[in-house]
Amino acid sequence: MFKAITVAVDGSDPGWRALETACDIAVKYNADFHLIHVPEIPQPVVTAGLATIDIPVDAAQVMETGQSIMAEAATSVRAHDLEPHSQIVQVGLPSE
Repeated sequence: MFKAITVAVDGSDPGWRALETACDIAVKYNADFHLIHVPEIPQPVVTAGLATIDIPVDAAQVMETGQSIMAEAATSVRAHDLEPHSQIVQVGLPSE
């Protein structure tokens, strides 16, 4: 019934539960398993009344956190005897 399953992981408790359910389905149907993570980039500015405060975004830290989430997800998938296809999606312009 399912040939491939793609799961977006975000590191949240509901996300981990969804990952476990997806693994069970993939095992049942012998489906290919794909993981994806889209790093959440914090808003770089905060507006307080009439003032705007710039908050620097540490892109390296965002990517490091994303890689950690993906590594944990891949380990979880492998525990179900599945081999995930993992990738971290970076923020950028589609034309690049």
